[in-house]
Amino acid sequence: MDNDKNFDEPKEQKSKINFDFGKSLNETKGILKDAIIRPHSVVKSNHIIGIETSILILLILSIIIGLCNFLFFKFGFDGLLSMFTEIGIMFLITGTLSWIITFAAGYISLYMLLKFLGNAKFSHRELLTKYAVVNIPFAAIFCLVICFFGFLMIDLFVITYVFALMLYGVIHIYLFLVHINKPKFDLYWTMAGYLLVLTVLTYMLNGIDFSSF
Repeated sequence: MDNDKNFDEPKEQKSKINFDFGKSLNETKGILKDAIIRPHSVVKSNHIIGIETSILILLILSIIIGLCNFLFFKFGFDGLLSMFTEIGIMFLITGTLSWIITFAAGYISLYMLLKFLGNAKFSHRELLTKYAVVNIPFAAIFCLVICFFGFLMIDLFVITYVFALMLYGVIHIYLFLVHINKPKFDLYWTMAGYLLVLTVLTYMLNGIDFSSF
């Protein structure tokens, strides 16, 4: 009986996911420079990081973008938005959660798109690596636009929103075109329809009022 018990223990240990924060942090530091300077080279290479590391990167990016949005609306929008909603800690939290949902919905939809409409199958570890890598420069550029230009003109609120949609769409088109094997349908209508569904989906999901929970 003891032998059976010892035999089963390794299986139980293997089934558990052990999150090594230090290792994930080192992987993040190791890929950060290349992800900003030459993301295409990383995407085309066989460089793969852990699933936990990719999730950590997307979580950090969500927090950074949420913080930049908070600073923009709190100090760079002349308090105009305060007439409609309170710009406080809950605004920061809901903004961050909205981006977490946006990244999650974007990844799931991209995985399904490549698998069912592009005949390209990836492991989650591989595709998450590529998805996290291309979102790093996206988040950097988006935050720069918000912080350095958003404080100058109120009209740039609309510009940053459109800019985000454009970049967000470019990320998915880029990853789809780089890794597609053979599209099942017309490529133009596949991408146009996909981006329409993605935009509507993320807009509806981000409309959830988390403060009501």
